[in-house]
Amino acid sequence: QRLESLGILAGGIAHDFNNLLTAIMGNAALVKMKHAKADSIERNLANIEVASARAADLCKQMLAYSGQGAYQKEWIDVSDLVHEMSELLQVSMSSKTRLSLKMDERHQWTYADTSQLQQVIMNLVINASEATADLVAGRQVDVSVSHVEVESSDFSDCLVDGQLESGLYVQLQVRDNGCGMDEETRLKIFDPFFTTKFTGRGLGMSAVLGIIQAHKGAMRLKSTPGLGTTFDVYFPSVETLPAQSVDSVESLALEEGVNQGNGLVLLIADEAYVLESTSAMLEGSGFEVATASSAKEGIAFFKGHHDQVSLVLLDMTMPEMDGLSCAHKLRELDADAAIVISSGYSEEDIIGRTDELHLNGFLQKTYSPELLFNKLHEILSK
Repeated sequence: QRLESLGILAGGIAHDFNNLLTAIMGNAALVKMKHAKADSIERNLANIEVASARAADLCKQMLAYSGQGAYQKEWIDVSDLVHEMSELLQVSMSSKTRLSLKMDERHQWTYADTSQLQQVIMNLVINASEATADLVAGRQVDVSVSHVEVESSDFSDCLVDGQLESGLYVQLQVRDNGCGMDEETRLKIFDPFFTTKFTGRGLGMSAVLGIIQAHKGAMRLKSTPGLGTTFDVYFPSVETLPAQSVDSVESLALEEGVNQGNGLVLLIADEAYVLESTSAMLEGSGFEVATASSAKEGIAFFKGHHDQVSLVLLDMTMPEMDGLSCAHKLRELDADAAIVISSGYSEEDIIGRTDELHLNGFLQKTYSPELLFNKLHEILSK
């Protein structure tokens, strides 16, 4: 229960922080577009963007910890991913520790976010390497990837979020011959900032567990003091890839002074700085903008002007009435309204709860002027 409450806290902080970053990054990008020839300004703004991007990465880590990660999912061959990371893994470990890789010959497909899977693999392998530090010789970390058929009941001794289905899974196993863990340590390793090292260094295994659970996976831990530790991670898999959807919409780059968008966009968000920065981005790319600082205000405007509104862009998290409830009301007023939800949470988490709404799109925070324009252009050009 304590970890669950911390997860809610981390998710809430990340959401609010993402709103701030959207405004910071958006304004920096707009000034760069307008003053591209002012070298000193451009350098300063570039520094702002770099720092903001790092802060956005921190938000991703917090959301991963809370199990509400903002992921860009694609079909990934886990074996290929581990092979690609092998050199990085080896240099990240002690030179005295031997890394052994064993991969099934078949493709190990799973639908996941590449960077998040890399974080899981890197964290498990580095922790395994550090667990062997007290060995004089024979330090060993084994990483294997294979396909396994798993019954739902087989997850009874795993860390899971809800009931997982029986079926085909990719099994990622990381095993070391290090110091192992006693019962007290095993109970604490998923606490944020817990460490057996010199000081707490981050969300660590709690973030790893959040990533795994957000990908509908599971983790099993086996450890014996003095003999070593084994982590088994399971991700849903398929024998063959489903037909790939082809996105025929080309990415359109915004150029200084070129207004390519047209139509009226109704922007609904409760944060003034989000309204201001996003309005500026939309107007800078040629759209007309009407703003509303609450769901009720937005619904009232839409009721009187829905025949003029080309698209509604609304924030997911708002007081009194959230984005989903607002979208329901807008659909009642106009069943054909083009509605885009914006959130710092994952697209699957949002869209999975709104199938009956048939939302036209999802915009992940934080977003740049280019990403914002491309998403709206894609929807309005259909």
